[in-house]
Amino acid sequence: QESTFLFALNIGKVPASAGRRCSSLGAAPSADGDPVVRTKRELTAEEEMDAFDDMEMDRPADVGRDKVKMFGVWLDSDVAGRRAGKTKRSDGDGDRDLEPYEKANIFFEEAISMFNTGEYAAAVALIDRAIELEPGGAVSRRGGEFLIWKAQALHAEGDATKSSEKRQLARQVLRDLKSHSDRSVKVVAEEILYIFEAPKLELGEDSFIKIPDMSKLEAFDAKKSKGIKFNKGNQGYAKIEPGPDPYSIEWIKEQRLQGPAEMDLGLPAVVAAISIASLVFLR
Repeated sequence: QESTFLFALNIGKVPASAGRRCSSLGAAPSADGDPVVRTKRELTAEEEMDAFDDMEMDRPADVGRDKVKMFGVWLDSDVAGRRAGKTKRSDGDGDRDLEPYEKANIFFEEAISMFNTGEYAAAVALIDRAIELEPGGAVSRRGGEFLIWKAQALHAEGDATKSSEKRQLARQVLRDLKSHSDRSVKVVAEEILYIFEAPKLELGEDSFIKIPDMSKLEAFDAKKSKGIKFNKGNQGYAKIEPGPDPYSIEWIKEQRLQGPAEMDLGLPAVVAAISIASLVFLR
């Protein structure tokens, strides 16, 4: 697995004002005599996330960052993962007629925005429009990826509205994708369908641990707490009789330890005599 690098290695001219931001690793004269300095710069947050994804997904050298691993297969990163619905468009896109696949991406981006705000019905409608505009439609790879999102939106809509019909429709979309031409789409659809069809876990009160509120522990007054009763005065306490004065004759008698009981030597003597007689007889 690749390591996550906090600094990247760049080659280029370093202005004097960049001394605080860059650390020199070495210098060599260039053609015009100016030194070419290798420097380290801090990664942006996006670059750090990319490096973490590479490590987490164990990305091989032949798989670029336009792919993201889901359930062991690679999907398009602008449809799945943290970049879903975040396609970058140039500033000049508004001055020309967009291609059908570009329009499909716009509808899909809006669908993801609706999904993230809980507008699941609107997300389903926008995804359907994106599939219509996508070249190849639902049978294409991206069309299948869009359908996976549609199934999730339908299932979420069913959960929000308590509609079993929506959840059944979501499962049917995933079942149809099990015969999709793209293997990655099939694998992901099967995995999500397995999750949707898993039995619901029933949890009762005994399944949870109740933790008391400890935020006001310092202000807790045990004497005022309900359910805790304290005895008043001397009620409930055993009376202790005063003993003799220390080191008095009575006190010494109480402290004196009794010795061990006297041993009865009668039985051991009889046993020893019988043993000796038995030895003489056996000889």
